[in-house]
Amino acid sequence: MVTFVLQPNRSLDWRGNLRLFGLVSILLLGISGWFAWRGAWLVFPFAGLELVVFGFALYLVSVSGLNKETVSLKGDELEICKGRWQIESTICLQRHWAQVVLKRSVIGWYPSRLYIRSHGKENEIGGFLLEDERIRLAQDLKRHLNK
Repeated sequence: MVTFVLQPNRSLDWRGNLRLFGLVSILLLGISGWFAWRGAWLVFPFAGLELVVFGFALYLVSVSGLNKETVSLKGDELEICKGRWQIESTICLQRHWAQVVLKRSVIGWYPSRLYIRSHGKENEIGGFLLEDERIRLAQDLKRHLNK
């Protein structure tokens, strides 16, 4: 049995993101307080709005970093599982009919896409991987499928 576990590269974990948000909040509220003290009190609502938008964006980035995909080769079966906190979708394919297809973009700077094709259907995997990682994964999958 061979299993490939795919996860996006996250620069900060949840605690790191909270620390970043706290640091930005302190700096922004400090600067806003100084301007309010100088008479520009209208800065506070906009600073609050900036913090809400920044916090929401940071949350979305943190949640998208939790995506996880596993590709398992067990006997005559290939299983693709996708999800965040738990498995949200599972696709089971016959190993001997599965093909690994790496489609390069017609536009040079766009990333390629990696598919596992079987019976006329394509299932994309590793959309969050870097180009080199995607190429290496395609090579490894082809090698293990042909065994």
